[in-house]
Amino acid sequence: MEMSELEIRNRRTMASARFQKMRESRATLVERGRFFEQLLTDGVWPTQRALAAGIGESVIQVSRCLKASRVPQAIARVFGERQISIRTATALDEIAQQIGKPKLLENARRLGVRNDLTIRSILTALHTGSIGSSGEQRNEQVRLVANRNENYLRLYSPNIAKLRKQLHMLEMHIELAMQLLSLR
Repeated sequence: MEMSELEIRNRRTMASARFQKMRESRATLVERGRFFEQLLTDGVWPTQRALAAGIGESVIQVSRCLKASRVPQAIARVFGERQISIRTATALDEIAQQIGKPKLLENARRLGVRNDLTIRSILTALHTGSIGSSGEQRNEQVRLVANRNENYLRLYSPNIAKLRKQLHMLEMHIELAMQLLSLR
């Protein structure tokens, strides 16, 4: 059922007032994103751009809020009481592209609520499926070495033959790790 112009005007006025209250109460990105999603779904505004103009918010911020609100609840639960930032939502998107959304959801279910871990550790655990390992175990498996006079890393592994077949995937994982460590 379509809304009349009067209904649309009234809904827009109410939405603008509600959004102002959300701003004042410092609503999270996810809360604002869900609100925006509902306005778009209900047809109060036809596009993100129109919505942004109608409520006095930037298109970029509307887009960021929508992105954060699309993080599945099973994944958001892992972060506990902490808010999902746009940076975290972007990292989650990248992880989902690399390992697939089903695997990401599986890893999230396995982790449960993790208030004891940093955001970076949670992202790494969601990506790898495990919460780190002892240094001794890790060194037996893989070792990276850098020489001051070289501009590359050397990778040592007992399974180097298997790694050769997966070099592209390994590069993608290293890229993600660098992003998570804010090295890029």
